[in-house]
Amino acid sequence: MNKLKLAIFCIGAIAVATAVTLPLVREDHTPRTTITWHINDHTFTLETALDEDARERGLMHRTADSLPPDRGMIFAFTKTAPRFFWMNNCLIDLDVIFIDAAGRVVNVSHMTAPPPGTPENTIRNPASPYNASSNYPAQFVIELNRNAADPLHLTPGQKLDLPIDALKRWAR
Repeated sequence: MNKLKLAIFCIGAIAVATAVTLPLVREDHTPRTTITWHINDHTFTLETALDEDARERGLMHRTADSLPPDRGMIFAFTKTAPRFFWMNNCLIDLDVIFIDAAGRVVNVSHMTAPPPGTPENTIRNPASPYNASSNYPAQFVIELNRNAADPLHLTPGQKLDLPIDALKRWAR
């Protein structure tokens, strides 16, 4: 009888642990986890892009309705390097916050959604408004709706309150 109770307890413990750690799932059945980011008087829920597929997909095909003003995405990379983001298949304008390995802001940029049918070589052109560069090594990038970053008054070198150590562990 004690073995049965132990087995039931273990199954229950595993079920609870699994329920807490299972990621949310998008409509297309791809995994999604989120973190909450508090800065000044603002709170954002950020989806995490932790692997190459998620980072490449990013906020593609999102509309203003599917990305509320208090939502965004944080991209975590395994290494610090100069970062270059472009608006491939992006339907909404975005603010981009580039962050170094210590959690400090290195650059804040604004990207404009390209008109439908814009060739990819035009989107990736460094002189176009459809992309942004960190200008300095960055390990994390936050994308928010356009004009969401301005009220945050972010400055280069500013330390952000983010779970940097956890993001580094999770990045693949």
